[in-house]
Amino acid sequence: DQCDIGICLIEPNQAYYESLPTKVFEYLARHKPVITFRFPGLVKLLENKNCCVFIEDVERELPMAIENIFHNYDYFSKNARIASHDLNWMSQEKKYLKLINEIV
Repeated sequence: DQCDIGICLIEPNQAYYESLPTKVFEYLARHKPVITFRFPGLVKLLENKNCCVFIEDVERELPMAIENIFHNYDYFSKNARIASHDLNWMSQEKKYLKLINEIV
């Protein structure tokens, strides 16, 4: 792999406020810890999985987030691997199919 940390810094504006960027899930699928903005949907989904560092101010917080992950890389990487087992299409497919069947 070409990187050790996934960094997904989509512009924090109202259009993306509730977004779940695909890039975050791609990094997790590769067992890479992620640094991303504190979007409510991502925080709700990932905060307790301990595979991400959420930031709000790139200039002030990004260097500290990178340092935090590098000093605790095994911990974050292991948790990214665990999170990837829950957050992939194969594990979500049954939930979506159930929901669709309930609606139909």
